[in-house]
Amino acid sequence: MGKRKVSVIVNFYNGEKYIENCIKSILKQNYDNFEIILWDNNSKDRTQEIIKNFHNKKIKSPGMMKKHYSPGIPVFINQKKCDKNSAFIYLGKRYKNNKNFFSLSERYDLKEAASNLYKIFRLIKKKGYKKIQIALIPKIGAGIAINDRIKKASNTL
Repeated sequence: MGKRKVSVIVNFYNGEKYIENCIKSILKQNYDNFEIILWDNNSKDRTQEIIKNFHNKKIKSPGMMKKHYSPGIPVFINQKKCDKNSAFIYLGKRYKNNKNFFSLSERYDLKEAASNLYKIFRLIKKKGYKKIQIALIPKIGAGIAINDRIKKASNTL
């Protein structure tokens, strides 16, 4: 049995003075089976800019890295209908049999939906869709983060 993977979670707000040294210190560890999960509490300083300069596969930063934000195609939020040439993202299993419809969570589980968002963005892009339309996602619990990430994705083109 190999070494267990360790997740180092760094939660911060306006950490521009410390975040670079913090990340470098963690990366210097002798234990090699780890990941760094960076969680920003909506910093208003240069913290996110500093983090984007790190290019290390051990660093995970949900929703902060540019590649996470944008699938590279237009994203339209709070949509009620979908045209036939677009991908449509929603919660639940209401549209299960439509090939261009993608559920973030068939159980309406917002935590599951949050963890599936970028995977579904990548799948939609890989399938060649030119536009993504997203149904209303509740703005409670993990839905707040989902809406934040979707909003950023819709503004990055």
